[in-house]
Amino acid sequence: MDKTAISTKNLARRSTTISAGFLFVVAATVALLVLCGIIWLTSVKSSTETLNSYGYTYLTYEGEVVEYNSYHYDVYYYSYDLSAENPEEFAKYKAETKFFDIKFNDNIYRDYMGKLWLIEIAAIIVSLLSLALAIAKTGPKDENGNVKLGWFDRIFVEVDIIVAAAATIGLYFVFLLAQTWLFKSNYGENLFLTLLNNNPNFETIRNWMDYSFGLRILDYAFEPRWILLVIASIGTLAIVSIDLIALLSIVRRIKARSFLRTTILGYIACNVIENAASSPALKGKVLGTLIGAVALMFIAAAIAIGLLGYESVILIGIGALVMIALICIFVPKQIGKYEKVRTGISELQKGNFTYKVPDLGNGELGRLASSVNSISEAQDLAIQKELKSQRLRTELISNVSHDIRTPLTSMSSYVDLLKKEGLDSPQAPEYVRIISEKTERLQKLTDDLFEAAKAASGDIPVTIEKLDMHAMVEQALAELDESINRNNIDVVLSKQTDNTMVYADGKLLWRVIENILTNVTKYSLSGTRAYMDIFEKDDQIILEVKNMSRDQLNISSQELLERFKRGDDSRNTEGSGLGLAIASDLTALMGGNFDISIDGDLFKAIVSLKKVDSNMI
Repeated sequence: MDKTAISTKNLARRSTTISAGFLFVVAATVALLVLCGIIWLTSVKSSTETLNSYGYTYLTYEGEVVEYNSYHYDVYYYSYDLSAENPEEFAKYKAETKFFDIKFNDNIYRDYMGKLWLIEIAAIIVSLLSLALAIAKTGPKDENGNVKLGWFDRIFVEVDIIVAAAATIGLYFVFLLAQTWLFKSNYGENLFLTLLNNNPNFETIRNWMDYSFGLRILDYAFEPRWILLVIASIGTLAIVSIDLIALLSIVRRIKARSFLRTTILGYIACNVIENAASSPALKGKVLGTLIGAVALMFIAAAIAIGLLGYESVILIGIGALVMIALICIFVPKQIGKYEKVRTGISELQKGNFTYKVPDLGNGELGRLASSVNSISEAQDLAIQKELKSQRLRTELISNVSHDIRTPLTSMSSYVDLLKKEGLDSPQAPEYVRIISEKTERLQKLTDDLFEAAKAASGDIPVTIEKLDMHAMVEQALAELDESINRNNIDVVLSKQTDNTMVYADGKLLWRVIENILTNVTKYSLSGTRAYMDIFEKDDQIILEVKNMSRDQLNISSQELLERFKRGDDSRNTEGSGLGLAIASDLTALMGGNFDISIDGDLFKAIVSLKKVDSNMI
């Protein structure tokens, strides 16, 4: 199933869940408020029966009512101690009992109760059906059909339960507001009068019921009275919504099979088991440590109780729980970090130097992980260098064999022709000329190879002195002028600084410049210009040579610096392919830097040497 279809289905599921949840909240709110009305009507009937059975007794103190009750044996609890100790004070108390012949209208009561129960049952059915639909549809799914959890679903289950329980407790206060509205509103008062058949003692009866429910604190807090019903309705909606959100979150966790993991104890247990799963010994040590810590805490609590008494039990219990929680939370994390480091070391032992230990922070295990990664990187780099070295050695042998075999083959062929035709043959001078050229080429290759080996090993005497870079470039151009003109290359020399003095070895610098210009004459596109710029940058004098290559440069600049590498893959041009490599090694011997860059067919060679301070010239 593609992502669009999954997204469409998830959107439909979310819309259904929201609609069903909204219907549940409304239906449950109606059911709760109607239940409040049922309880109120029932309490009115039961209170009426109580008043008819026991009467209405109230205790006064100097004429002021201090207690309402309908049971004779409780009205004197204010004055028990005063009767013997302070008779005068006791005389100020007076208990009076009234009996009312309250006629309760059972027909109206049954009519109202019947209607309320019909609404109650309908609201309960609707709320249950909508809740079942919301539970069935809650939770978006991924392409594998697994329920995905949001950020809210990753909060510990205990937090959801505590919040939902606290909200549910708020129903008491909501019921208190609704009951007060029923006792004090015009609607409730009229219904009260009707149920009591307009009893002339209605106000006294209502005050007694009002006092019995403990609602007097709200007598004048809300005016007009309908505000009580509005607040009760909004409060019920909020409480039911909070409970629904918590319930659906728990349902999604169950569907995703992660309920236990999102509990505090489950999270701790899963972390301990998973992180120590690969090492039974480690698992035993961790569990032993946790059990030992808990046992020590109980022992310490027992000692503290013995010394300080049972008053310290609560504080000790809270402290112990906090310590256990901290141990259970942090120990598994440290075990997890240890396991990751151990896995990294194991992979390193197996030769997997590309494995990286995840970032573990700034702790001791984090620093150890960084060290393991550094070792892996160093080993991997060494292996890559060794592989490159082996490849270069293989290519070196192949290229040297090719470059030596080519002139030797020609020389052998022409020597055989001379043997057959003799020195008196008309072609003999041409054969000798070719043999001489191939001999010179072989000699040049041998010399270059010897020089490259010496330059790479550093086995060349170096005498650093102050030299004029510009003057040496001009001298090299003059000596190679014939070769440059023969290849139809126009060299443009530009000096962009007055101070062109550098610290270098004269012979080595000359060879570097000669190799660069020889490379220009051999590989530049005929009829183009080559630019040689001399400028200073920081404490360096830089010689930059640019030319257009005759052949397509389909290799990297780093690869072109390797020995026996040329810009043409056919290797039909003269030269050994060692010139740039020799120039790079000789420049390094003088403390400078040699680099090349390729941009399409534009070839650039850059020589950097330390500049001589103008005050020292």
